[in-house]
Amino acid sequence: MRLDEKINLDSIVLPGPCGITTYPLPGVSGSNFLSHWSGPAHASSSPGTPYLSVALIPHVEKRQALFNFGNGWRDRLCTDPKAIYVTPPNTPHEWKIDGSIMVIMLSISMTQINNVLDELEINSSALELVKPLAEKGYSDSLVHDLVLRLWSNARTEAGCNPLLIQSSIVCILHSIASKCCQQAGGAPQRISGRNLKNVLDMIEDRLDECLNLAEMCSLANVSKFHFIRLFSEATGRTPYQYIQHRRIEKARLMLTTSDRSVAEIGAAVGFADAPNFSRTFTRHVGMSPSQYRLQGK
Repeated sequence: MRLDEKINLDSIVLPGPCGITTYPLPGVSGSNFLSHWSGPAHASSSPGTPYLSVALIPHVEKRQALFNFGNGWRDRLCTDPKAIYVTPPNTPHEWKIDGSIMVIMLSISMTQINNVLDELEINSSALELVKPLAEKGYSDSLVHDLVLRLWSNARTEAGCNPLLIQSSIVCILHSIASKCCQQAGGAPQRISGRNLKNVLDMIEDRLDECLNLAEMCSLANVSKFHFIRLFSEATGRTPYQYIQHRRIEKARLMLTTSDRSVAEIGAAVGFADAPNFSRTFTRHVGMSPSQYRLQGK
């Protein structure tokens, strides 16, 4: 699934009338995971968890969800369809939901959070700045769509690509940090032309490999925190989107200029197996690799 691919929420099958399903996210720091919960009207409480939680509410029967984070009861729901709901780590709270509700939640471990804070040389006490965000949902289309796409990918048989997970979580933390504290003049404005060329050349030369975000950041001479935003501004695509785009473009060329098998071409552009290559190619091009080859002859 591409990051810009539309998702039809009406097609989602809930895990029964009431229940929770959890999807671990491998390949990144700490034990991050996604959870999908649906249930009827209820009231409950939590002593807090050691995770930063970022939730979406694709469905709620009534437009009120009262939460108390220690400052009294407040309606937490935001009317914007791209709203997100952030809960800081170790934050006790209680809630009252007056109708059925569906929640998709990304839980980010303190290990992952601290890694990002360390890269930015920000003291961990900065997490205190997140607490005011818990009181009310707010609109953030980037974070909303990233969480939704991580969840959609996690539910498939193939699961989430580790690079997609890593890129998305860094992007999400970046957006939340930007919401919390506007750092005047503290962020780099762009990747230099030479460094960007080095990154793009490395991607082109190693499309058959499992590319590492840390290597790209090193070539760009910026931290992961800033790299994804700056790379996206420079190319119009996130690193994951750009790599997938170049893999598919190279595969299209090879399909029409060589006699190598579909499986060999898939492996040559970084896909571990032919079925995964065929599914991804079809999503991007609108036809299978074999159909594309026949059309090009």
